[in-house]
Amino acid sequence: FEAFGDYSRIELFKSLRNTAVKSGPDGLNDLAAFIRNSTGALNTGALGASPSQQAFERGWLFFSPRYTRASLALVADAFQGGFRGQQARQTFAQMLTGGAVIYIGVATALNQPIKLDPRPKSDGGNGAEFMTVNIAGQNIGIGSFWTSFVRLVAAMGTTAADDPALFASPSTKDNPIM
Repeated sequence: FEAFGDYSRIELFKSLRNTAVKSGPDGLNDLAAFIRNSTGALNTGALGASPSQQAFERGWLFFSPRYTRASLALVADAFQGGFRGQQARQTFAQMLTGGAVIYIGVATALNQPIKLDPRPKSDGGNGAEFMTVNIAGQNIGIGSFWTSFVRLVAAMGTTAADDPALFASPSTKDNPIM
């Protein structure tokens, strides 16, 4: 598994190296950070997390803490300027487009409704059925940090528009962050 990731990181570097160099003095460092974050290779030890904290996160907090942190770092990168921000924004646009096209094609081929509204069902959206198809009574979808993140942002947006006070609620039912 790691060999495939290493190979993809090397090829990404080779394909973007010249563009990064032309972007300015921090171009290669920005490229390295972008590749690390976009491929889930964030080193939690280099961030200062102790081995016991890393073990706790793997065992109890996250299914895949390095991937989750790298994905969150890529989200943060999208709000930056320069080469790193540009690459993060381009990656989001391409992932969104590619994922939506594949999903729409699969749903259409299976003659199933297209579910692209990430809002909770209680607010008129597709909720957990966002970007899924039904196969033998089970909802099957792309599923990843990214689909969960889109659903979280949609729920937070709906809550902010409808009743912002719910962000202070300790209820896991009412507070979209809980």
